[in-house]
Amino acid sequence: MLLMPQFLCQITTCPPPDFPERGRYEPEEAEYEVGLRVGYICNAGMLIFFDENYTLLYDHKPVTCQSNGKWSGGTPFCGK
Repeated sequence: MLLMPQFLCQITTCPPPDFPERGRYEPEEAEYEVGLRVGYICNAGMLIFFDENYTLLYDHKPVTCQSNGKWSGGTPFCGK
């Protein structure tokens, strides 16, 4: 009798990213497949910053769901 190996395929997803204070991200889903991107948007009148040193993001690239189930990059924050 010939036994064939069985392969299990596990689909990796990312949980929703953290919401920036005074902002949001799009698209908003329950979970994200590897390779999908999320863009952050600040509320009206707010600027988007990368860190607590208030490094202003002029060209913020979206974060991407990675194969390890984590997001590339950190969560920016919105302020004045």
